[in-house]
Formats: sequence, structure tokens, C-alpha cells
Amino acid sequence: METRVSVPSQPAATPQIPPEKMAAWQVALERRLYSCGTIDGNFGSRTQKALRAFQKNNGLRVTESFDTPTLARLMPDENASVSQVLSQEDFASIAPTPQLYREKSRLKKLGYNSAVEMAAEKFHTTEAFLKWLNPEVVWEVIQPGCRVLAPDPTPLQPIPKGSKIVISASSLTLQVFGKKQELLAHFPCSIAKDKQKCPTGMLSVQCIIPNPTYLFNPEILTEIAEKEKIKEKLVLPPGSNNPVGLVWMGLSLRGYGIHGTPKPEHISRTGSHGCFRLANWNAQILSKMAFVWMPVEIVP
Repeated sequence: METRVSVPSQPAATPQIPPEKMAAWQVALERRLYSCGTIDGNFGSRTQKALRAFQKNNGLRVTESFDTPTLARLMPDENASVSQVLSQEDFASIAPTPQLYREKSRLKKLGYNSAVEMAAEKFHTTEAFLKWLNPEVVWEVIQPGCRVLAPDPTPLQPIPKGSKIVISASSLTLQVFGKKQELLAHFPCSIAKDKQKCPTGMLSVQCIIPNPTYLFNPEILTEIAEKEKIKEKLVLPPGSNNPVGLVWMGLSLRGYGIHGTPKPEHISRTGSHGCFRLANWNAQILSKMAFVWMPVEIVP
């Protein structure tokens, strides 16, 4: 039986750098907690910002290119994508999510819609890049125990505790600093689509909730409520496809928080309703670095 599937061709990271090599450099940044958003083999704006932060924090000249001094400090592996096993536990997280909010509220969890969506999030990549790496895999029939080629974004060191979070509205980044004001982590984030809803100044973390539920309020999400004819508040169950993802960190400004998202590829490219949105895996890392009452500074 033919197992090869047709997938879109992967564009080169740059005319000179193949996507495999760019992905290796992205993995090296990711392992040091300089997140490129998704490991996709493309030298996009989020990768450029992560590279800039790495160069600045390591005393390198900020060239925004993977020059020789930068690569010497970064020390990327030649093979960023390695054989990875998908476990029974991975597949247990798959539970297709309906489109309508009322139907979502009737479920026990909002899991991944497919095996490829699950694997893409597990390995901090995109579905398109994962398919490009594995053209022989038929994702619709893949089973636990199967091996796929995928990035390995495992951090090189234990995740440290931070001292302060700084969110930049202009650069669409969230950075975590240590007690000596050293940069510990860099993440791309999304802010409010309506810039007037984006606060500035000092806030603090009030709570850290893994696997949160989500309260659908028709008075806030008016467009969706009108479209689906929802008049009452709904509680959506936890899960990877929950609107606030796998982590909610409430802030001292009522109604605002830092949270995950089921659509990591949209981070820093689309706006939220007012909160600060990270890829689910970055939100999970941040939750380990944060603590209740941790200062959060939001700068224009």
C-alpha cells in the first residue's frame, strides 16, 4: 500500500540557508529558552527577535544573523530533527473539539483534533513542517509506538525561577529576568488587537492555574454570542484547545492574564481580546519560572 502523502513544499529559510539548518539553529535557541515561536525552518520575525535577544544577552554584536561568533556560542547540533516516539499517553490527549461553543461546553476536555496537531505541539513545531519532515507518514492512521522525525526542544538546563516579567507591546515579546537582571527566557507573545485595551505599567501575578477552564461571557464575546445565539455564560472544559490553552496566569488587573493558545502559529501575528498570549509550551515553561506576586512590567 502506498504510504507517501502529498505535502506542500517547504520554502527555504533564506536563499542560502536550507530549512533543515535553520531548524537546527532554532532548536539551539529554543533549548536555551530563546523561543522562536515555532520551529519551522524559516527565518521569520520571531526567530530574528530571539536571535537578537540571544546576541545581546551574550555580549555578542547584534547582527541579527547567524554569524560565526553567534554559532560558536550557540553550538547547534547538526541534526536538530531526530527520531521521536509517540506514546499511548500522547494519543490519549486527542479528543476532537467541535466548533460551536455550546457544544464545547458539553465536553469533559478539549483535546487535540488530530495526531499531527498533537505531535506538532509536543515538538514545538508546525503541522506543515512536521509533514515536510515525514512525507511517508500517513497521520490519519498513525498509532502509539510509531516513530517520527521531529525537533528535540528539550531545555539544556533545569528551568530557573525568575524574578520579573517584562512584556513589550511594541516588539510583541515577553521576557523573564533573574535577580541580577539577567535575561533568563525570551518568548514571542500576542497582545490586544485593540491597542487601547493593552495596559502599561506595573502589575503582578495573582494566580497560576494549569489546565484551566474558560468562562465564555456573551457580554464580552459579543460577535460569537450573536452568531451562535448564545445568551448565557458557558464554562468550557480544560484541554489543549481551550481558548486560554494549558495555563492561565491571572494578573492584578481584573480580567487580564497571561495564557496559552491552541494556535501557536498565530502568536505575535494576530491580536487577542486583551490578554497576553503565548504558545502552550511557552506558557507551561513560564508557569514554572513564575510565582504569585511576581512583578510584571508592561512597556509600550
